[in-house]
Amino acid sequence: MLVSRPGDVCPLNAIAFFAHVMGSPRIYKALMGLESGKAPRILRECIEQRIQQSLGAGAVQPGSVSADLRKAIVSRFVATSLLAVIECSIEGNAVESPETLQLIFSKLAGGGLSRFGDAK
Repeated sequence: MLVSRPGDVCPLNAIAFFAHVMGSPRIYKALMGLESGKAPRILRECIEQRIQQSLGAGAVQPGSVSADLRKAIVSRFVATSLLAVIECSIEGNAVESPETLQLIFSKLAGGGLSRFGDAK
């Protein structure tokens, strides 16, 4: 559901994941709502792990920040951006297509990552 896009501004294509979430909003409301306990953190950590796998070795640009720290920051940022799009879509009963949500996510995550790449 999360497809790696190495070399792209946004390292993840989540269209299939967005389609799944939009088709099962009650599940994700329960996982991400006010009464969900640790579920949002667990979900974010699972997504972070998948993102780290998709980044692979060498996909994170070198700079003044160590490679391990940079990879952790990038995976956390991408996961948090993805979950922000999902959470806001669910809370607002969004009617946007998965492709539109991917475009929003790509602009959000890709824009932040491109700026982070500049901060070496």
